[in-house]
Amino acid sequence: MRAASPVLALALLSSLSLPVAARAQTSALDAVLNCLSVPDGPDRLACFNSRVPALRGPGPAAPAATAAPAVQGLGAEQLARPRAEAAPEQEVKATIAALRQNAEGRMVFTLDNGQVWLQRDSASVRLKAGDVVTVKPGALGTYNLIGGGSGLIIKVRRVK
Repeated sequence: MRAASPVLALALLSSLSLPVAARAQTSALDAVLNCLSVPDGPDRLACFNSRVPALRGPGPAAPAATAAPAVQGLGAEQLARPRAEAAPEQEVKATIAALRQNAEGRMVFTLDNGQVWLQRDSASVRLKAGDVVTVKPGALGTYNLIGGGSGLIIKVRRVK
């Protein structure tokens, strides 16, 4: 019993020397740990949800409002600029304003809405300026440029 007394006294002294904020944090942690005794289900979740915020302390300041980015629309996330918070478009229908081949032999499509798309695959392109095309999201973050009446599908990446 005598061996337990110095340990108990030391524990009591150390708890008294804790700063008030640290003791509040410890009591908040104890409150969260008490939720472990609540049976699984909505009551347990409610217990955790009501007690965890006390562990976080003061939250970070709200982020400052930012100006709306100049570039928006389908494929905007592929550009090295901030994205708009609005939901992205699901598809874009446009007319090819200009069509050229770059130094790597890939086609560059400039659409009448100002968007510029670069061919990613090596498919043969049978499109010309004035053709109506649709750009739609593909699998795994890719985009497909679909030729008007031909149904030709070309993998593309937005560059402007």
